[in-house]
Amino acid sequence: MKKMSNNWFCIYTNAREEQIAFNELLHLGLDIYFPRYKRTIKHARKCQEKIFSLFPRYFFAKNNNNVSFSSIRNTRGVSDYLHNCDGSPFRVKQEVIDLIKSREDSSGYIKINSQRFTNGDKIVLTKGILSSIKAIFLNQSDSESGKILINLLGREHILPTPLDYLDRQY
Repeated sequence: MKKMSNNWFCIYTNAREEQIAFNELLHLGLDIYFPRYKRTIKHARKCQEKIFSLFPRYFFAKNNNNVSFSSIRNTRGVSDYLHNCDGSPFRVKQEVIDLIKSREDSSGYIKINSQRFTNGDKIVLTKGILSSIKAIFLNQSDSESGKILINLLGREHILPTPLDYLDRQY
C-alpha cells in the first residue's frame, strides 16, 4: 500500500460535499487548506452574505501522518485526488498555497477583486437580452453592480447592470 509524502496535494470532492470531506479528512489527521470567499447575495429584497469555495469541489491537503491513498479515496465526501498517470498524487508546491493564502483577509476568506472596471473602460455585455452590445463603464454602484453608458436607437442611456454581465471589450 502506497504512503503519501509530506507534500500538498489536491482533493476532488463529491458535488456539494466539500465540508463533509473537509471534516472527515481533518479527523484522519491531514492538514487541510480550504480556500473560500464571501459574497453578498441579493434575493427577494434581502441581502445575505454567503460563503463559497474558491475552487468548487477542490481543496488542498498535506499528509503528515502517512495516511494511505486508499483511506483518503474512501473517505466520505471524497471522490478522488488529483494524480499523475502512475497514480501518485500531483504535488502542489508550498509557494502556490502561500500565494493563495496571501490573498486572505483577517477573517481567513479570500479577497475577491470586485474593482475589475474603471470609469471609461470599453466593455461588452455577455448575458441577458442585450448580450454582445458594446458599452462604456461609468462607475461601480456596489460590489455586485455598476452603471454603464449604452447607445441604443441613436440615444445614450445609463443602465444599472450586474458586474457578472460585463466583460472587457478586446
